[in-house]
Amino acid sequence: MFWHVGADKEVGCIPQAHDNIIWTMAWHPLGHILATGSNDHASKFWTRNRLGDPMRDRYNQKGL
Repeated sequence: MFWHVGADKEVGCIPQAHDNIIWTMAWHPLGHILATGSNDHASKFWTRNRLGDPMRDRYNQKGL
């Protein structure tokens, strides 16, 4: 989910990102990778492009 400070609702989310409650989250020191671990016994790594990197999103190519 994505939030704006002071907003009542999330700005966006990734449906079914985990099948259960997220237990832990940690950012890479440079801030471009987020690791999550959940009760579904899965660890996932979420990335965003660094400044200046071209966007290459293999999951949403049709929307670009």
